[in-house]
Amino acid sequence: GGIKQQDQVVVVEGELDLISSWQAGVKNVVAIKGSAFTQGQIRLVSRYTQKVRLALDADSAGQEATRRSIALADNLGMSVRIVEIKGGKDPDEIAQEDPKKWREMVAQAIGVYDWYVSSAMRRWEVATGEGKRGASLELAPILAGISNGVEQAHYVKLVAEKLDVSEDAVWGEVRKAQLGTTEKTVEKGRGEKAEKSRTQRLEEYWLGLVLRLAGEGGMEAITRMG
Repeated sequence: GGIKQQDQVVVVEGELDLISSWQAGVKNVVAIKGSAFTQGQIRLVSRYTQKVRLALDADSAGQEATRRSIALADNLGMSVRIVEIKGGKDPDEIAQEDPKKWREMVAQAIGVYDWYVSSAMRRWEVATGEGKRGASLELAPILAGISNGVEQAHYVKLVAEKLDVSEDAVWGEVRKAQLGTTEKTVEKGRGEKAEKSRTQRLEEYWLGLVLRLAGEGGMEAITRMG
């Protein structure tokens, strides 16, 4: 089924990811042809659905793109889940080798905060004091941004368990992060450029075309364009 029928879209990076995903049976998919979602692309997608599953590459660039995309999509009111890319470098590789595995991977997409925690635990050696410090410094601002108190307490407890430290220790880092959030946000906003680059305009044009073709079931046309 397509994006409107399933009321959700799977976002991948490139045309090969899109084509392989379609052939594997995940057809509610679009390719952003760039390193991360732009605001313009998110607005295009929002005409079809408010539910996004990000399936960007497993490398460090893809992980950073996922973080930027989460922030943008969340700010524009989209519901976001993350497809964890495991057993391959990108959706194209996984979908070609094992179509069933790709379908299951998409179906098992996890929540944003679960992904942040999982990502940090993979990249830091949390058995060491230095690793615990690094993971906590990375996660504290994210935990500080959770507006619902119950949800925030859930993830503070989860992080404390993963790091094998007390919840009080994690709460301490969260409170430190909360104190610095407003000033950093204001400073960041001053430095952002409003003007779109030519690349962004091209990427948004591509995505709009793919969305229209996908809505009409025109995968053959998309394949020819690739």
